[in-house]
Amino acid sequence: MDGSSFCISMQNGDISPEYPHGVFHQDTRILSLWRLTINGQPLEPLSAWTPSPYQGIYIGRAVRADGRADSPLTVERTREVGAGILETITIRNYAPEPAACDVLLSVDADFADLFEVKDGRFRRHWKQERHLKDCAVHVVAVWEDVRKGVFVNAPGSDAKSEGLHFPVMIPAHGEWGVRVTVVPDVHEGSPPPVPHPDPDTVSLRDRRQQLWAELGAWMIRLLVHAESSRWFMPVG
Repeated sequence: MDGSSFCISMQNGDISPEYPHGVFHQDTRILSLWRLTINGQPLEPLSAWTPSPYQGIYIGRAVRADGRADSPLTVERTREVGAGILETITIRNYAPEPAACDVLLSVDADFADLFEVKDGRFRRHWKQERHLKDCAVHVVAVWEDVRKGVFVNAPGSDAKSEGLHFPVMIPAHGEWGVRVTVVPDVHEGSPPPVPHPDPDTVSLRDRRQQLWAELGAWMIRLLVHAESSRWFMPVG
């Protein structure tokens, strides 16, 4: 979570509309479906943790279509929550030969109110449209005189009605990765700038946490110094 924005998902990082999952921004579920499949199969969850309040890391394994358990493909999803989410997906191939992967990130948004999701009763029925352009899916919905939207973007993707498609070949003992952004449409159809698209750029949330840590360390040093001065102060 970050302020009033938060994300709830399954152990493998997927978000399913059948559950009270989603990415919520300003009490609205701007992402109700977020499902990553490889060669048509969902990910097997291995581990998940939150290194900071606004970040989640999910480790999974690609399931083989033939049912065998010895899959050589692992998937790491690093997610950061803000006004939407920024997710980095990394697939690693530990096999001695290349692996052809049909990667699909299914996307949907129902723009349900937070309390509608909690109660499981949806009183509003949004009229939804989808626009595909520039490696992005733009979902727009209207209910009465209210309009809401969300952009989902990933460089190099093939935008389809169901989401973002990546036909990739991962080299032997190599990896493939992509950064996906989900941001609310607050500019009437114009996509906002992508938050820190450079992987080496420190995000505002990371910088804020660093400042808090530095301030905490400075306060501790100040208190230790004050306590030491009190004990060694000459009596007179």
